[in-house]
Amino acid sequence: AALQSPMTARHAVLDDSLRLQQFFRDVEDEETWIREKEPIACSTNRGKDLTGVQNLLKKHQALQAELSGHENRIQTVCSEGRAMKDGGHFASKDIQSKVDQLLADWDNLKDKARSRKTDLEESLQEQQYYADANEAESWMKEKEPLVASTDYGKDEDSAQAMLKKHEVIISDLDAYGNSISQLQEQSTQCQALSRPQAEEQGKECVMAMFDYAAKTPRDLPMKKGDVLTLLNASNKDWWKVESSSGQQGFVPAAYVKKMEMGAGPSGTSAQGDEETVANRQEVINTKYAELLDLAKKRHHKLQESTKRHMLSREANELESWISDKEAVASSDELGKDLEHVEVLRKKFDDFQ
Repeated sequence: AALQSPMTARHAVLDDSLRLQQFFRDVEDEETWIREKEPIACSTNRGKDLTGVQNLLKKHQALQAELSGHENRIQTVCSEGRAMKDGGHFASKDIQSKVDQLLADWDNLKDKARSRKTDLEESLQEQQYYADANEAESWMKEKEPLVASTDYGKDEDSAQAMLKKHEVIISDLDAYGNSISQLQEQSTQCQALSRPQAEEQGKECVMAMFDYAAKTPRDLPMKKGDVLTLLNASNKDWWKVESSSGQQGFVPAAYVKKMEMGAGPSGTSAQGDEETVANRQEVINTKYAELLDLAKKRHHKLQESTKRHMLSREANELESWISDKEAVASSDELGKDLEHVEVLRKKFDDFQ
């Protein structure tokens, strides 16, 4: 009986310790899972073309599905920790600290995934613009020889046929103006999306290659895979960084690696993308205006050619008529008999 009470107490302590260690292991497993997913959620690869971005979006949707499916596991671990704390566990403070840290890391991962999704959707819009711009340029390239042709027809029939064909081309060009307007709107939207990104270009980021526990109040603790904003790298051994939560501190330079942030569709910065889109649209607008001008000039030339050939035909017909009449007027024939003379007289009267 004397041993029963200490044994019961000892058994309860061991149970609590076992439960605590299991909780710590579960937390560490979840933290490891989060660190494994964080580099994917923080990727700066925005794709080099439309197909590339679409594939990246599909992969990111798979990541978001994983996050959604893992939510219950995170909440289960945290619920276990809260239950232990509410039950008066001897390590309640450590348990609460682990729960808070796990939830903070989980929320941070979800925030990064949401930012990544937004970034990919913006990249998709940019690449859709580039694809549509390529299509517009190809279309205009096909039309250019038609409106720049200097063949205005060799006769009246060919000139009229060319004029009718050209009027169809003009109708196509006018109708294509809607596509150019839509492209202009896409360009404006892309430029608007690029400006906020451009503001971030001055911020250089680093990724933690190893875990680091703060050893002084000035240090910043970090986990492998964390993405931090680099504030100062003047000291070759210790760099000042800022976490996603806004906390600042120093970390060993050997523990982090610089990242190339803000890469655009073709490896350029967001500001470069904005300029590229703006310049591209300006070229397209200029080319379209040139096509309309060439079409207008060719239409005028074809109308002139048709009129010229028509005038030439009428002049030839008139010359032929005059030649026929000259033959009648200058004839020396006086008739062989009365009836013949009357026929000649009638022809002359008709001529007059």
